[in-house]
Amino acid sequence: MIKEVNDALPTLHRYFKLRKQMLNIEDDLRYFDIYPPLVQLDKTYSIEDSIAIHAVHYCH
Repeated sequence: MIKEVNDALPTLHRYFKLRKQMLNIEDDLRYFDIYPPLVQLDKTYSIEDSIAIHAVHYCH
């Protein structure tokens, strides 16, 4: 398990770097900077749409 976590660290670091850019943060990314949403979505989904989206993406 430790190997898997260590193998995934470059992806996590890339995510934080992208997040920093999207939030226009010039200094270091702080712990509280990982929580604000990056995008705003005004669309709502019905239960049926949610089930269909889930089925397409996760049920192979």
